[in-house]
Order: sequence, then structure tokens, then C-alpha cells
Amino acid sequence: RIGHIILSMGEKGALFHTPDATLHAKPPEVQVVSSVGAGDSLLAGYLAGLVTGRSPVDRARLATVFAWSALEKVSRSLPSMDEIRGRMERVEVREQGG
Repeated sequence: RIGHIILSMGEKGALFHTPDATLHAKPPEVQVVSSVGAGDSLLAGYLAGLVTGRSPVDRARLATVFAWSALEKVSRSLPSMDEIRGRMERVEVREQGG
């Protein structure tokens, strides 16, 4: 049984399907410098949220922030905790119908 599915949709955001909900997350407008590593960052953010016990909405937000940060710079470093906290509130998350 597959419990979690993540679908990246480029500029339209991403879908996150869990046993409890299907969510659509989208950051505000992103100034893309490079898309290299954005998908990996999306997955890393989601898994970080999963292993630390965050809610599905917060996992979607965290994943989106990681990908958003990767898109805006060419770097192998993670965003700072202050940057993560500041951006999480700006990610729009909506529950999708059944």
C-alpha cells in the first residue's frame, strides 16, 4: 500500500497525498534562478516534516519552502531556520476534494 504521494507541478505548486488528506501547496511568485535540485529539495522537506511529526499541512509547507529556496539560488546549502519559518506562512495550502 502506498501511503504518501508527492506530485510536483512546476509553477503550479505541488500535490501531497497522504492517508488523511490530499493537499495542494503553492508558494508566492518565485524568481527562478535554476530548477536543479528543486525536486530533491521538495522531497527532503517533506521527509523532514514526516520524521519530525509535523501535520500534513506543515509537511506540505515545509516541502514547498525547501523547493522554493532551491529554485531561487544555485547552492547546495539549506535555507536557515529563520528563512524557513518566514516562508512557511507565505505558502498557500488547500485541501483537495475526495
